[in-house]
Amino acid sequence: MANTYTDYKNAKYNITTNSKGDITSSQFFELDTGDNEDNPTATPATLPVNPDGSTTVQVGTIAENNAANDADSTSGDQVTYDPGFANGSQTLTLNSLYHDGQNTGFVDATLQSPGGGTETLVMQQTPYHTDNGQIMFIPNQTDNVVANGQVATSEQNGNAYAYVTDTNYTTSNDVPSTITATSNGNSFTPATSAADVPADATTQDPACFTTGTPILTPRGDVAVEDLRVGDEVVTASGAHRRIRWIGQRHMRCDNLPAHLRSSVTPVCISAHAIAPGVPARDIRLSPGHAVALTVDGADVLVPVSVLVNGATVTQPECRVAHYWHVELDSHDVLMSAGLRSESFIDVGNRHTFAIGAEGLDPERTPATLADYALPFHDNGAVVVALRAQLAARAQELGWHLAEADCGLHLMVDGQRVDPVIAGGLTHFSFPATARRVSLHSTTFRPGLLGHDGHGDPRDLGVQVHGAWMAGATLGLDHPLLAGVFHPNEARDGCAWRWTTGMGTLPSGLWAGKAGRVTLSLDVTHTTHTGWHLPHEDRRNVA
Repeated sequence: MANTYTDYKNAKYNITTNSKGDITSSQFFELDTGDNEDNPTATPATLPVNPDGSTTVQVGTIAENNAANDADSTSGDQVTYDPGFANGSQTLTLNSLYHDGQNTGFVDATLQSPGGGTETLVMQQTPYHTDNGQIMFIPNQTDNVVANGQVATSEQNGNAYAYVTDTNYTTSNDVPSTITATSNGNSFTPATSAADVPADATTQDPACFTTGTPILTPRGDVAVEDLRVGDEVVTASGAHRRIRWIGQRHMRCDNLPAHLRSSVTPVCISAHAIAPGVPARDIRLSPGHAVALTVDGADVLVPVSVLVNGATVTQPECRVAHYWHVELDSHDVLMSAGLRSESFIDVGNRHTFAIGAEGLDPERTPATLADYALPFHDNGAVVVALRAQLAARAQELGWHLAEADCGLHLMVDGQRVDPVIAGGLTHFSFPATARRVSLHSTTFRPGLLGHDGHGDPRDLGVQVHGAWMAGATLGLDHPLLAGVFHPNEARDGCAWRWTTGMGTLPSGLWAGKAGRVTLSLDVTHTTHTGWHLPHEDRRNVA
């Protein structure tokens, strides 16, 4: 029987600390299961199973945590927060990850601090539940703390269990030190690493406009954030229709694992990408937002993500996206600077939007394809034809395919370090005292180069066949290199790894070294084929 998992949809949990670093209230607790959290490369521990199928485990209580913290303070150790994190109320947000429309059992967990710090991990649902919580497993993974849009700290964590509960426990009402959780009957094997998550698994995200997108109304273009329920908009057919509901949502894009960013990062349709004046200016939409285009004389809707070509339809890096959508009484096509795109249609994703001041969220039965204003296509011959049309239009605008160097380099404590090529290897030398080191290059997406859009959808940096630090061999599966590579090749047993274009190198790789150290890489694919626009052709065609 197939496993059935809890659907976490922006589920929020509280963790509050005081100025001493003591926890004052929490809904998230580590479990003492004899796990291998201090050795994340070891085999994951298993939960004990009682005769009735339940499990009984020890919980790290608030009192125990604070006692350990007080002991550290007494010994002279000072409370040190990660960059962007400080005392106060932190929010842990859980969203289930889906693959081909099915809940994978993995959960995207994002911890947000009032100080602007963000930490994102992947967790795995176990079968074990109490009346008010669930036991989760945290697989081995690179744990990046992001502050001010930059990776501030990076370390390998995981192989641990945690208890997430709906009850907000406090110092005066602490979590029980022992809990017994019943099984829902799901089969369960702890993931060996976060790479076990399907590469294209995503949180379910609605189609929406970004802040500043103009929407045509009877009084002219109005920025989407300035619209109100009851206002009229002008549809592609020329009809005037009233807005029934407006939703909005902030999305962090830069703190997600590389293989998840494309599911939430806005897609930009450049001015004149479709035809002269269509659109009249750059328009940014969420990846799932459908635009209306004409192919073989028929109007169709296609998600903008399948049109990304790296030239006139792109997905540039974005730190934060503020998404909006506009719902009418039925699905229709709105106008934005000459671009036709859909109004909101609830396919079971309304929960992802905040409720505005206009009133209660108007719940509806989730729509089906029969409710769409135009035929919907996200693959097949229609998408192939549209991608070919966009490629031809890009060439009219001066774009052409060419090769360029990837610009492989290190950033060492804020300073760029370029490589030295010798002996068939790429070498980077830097001080052993360096604290923040990351590997950078441009990326290319193989799926952008063909008309079918079915090539590799990942943003690939360079292909690495070997790595050495200070002359010592680093296996490509070294846990401290996990943040540099895409997980797919490790999972498939390949003898090479693709970099992500920006990956942190933890200082543990050169711990104990003195003077200068050298990172050596055996790399290929250091030139990338992609669309290029000569400077003299950077013009608008109207």
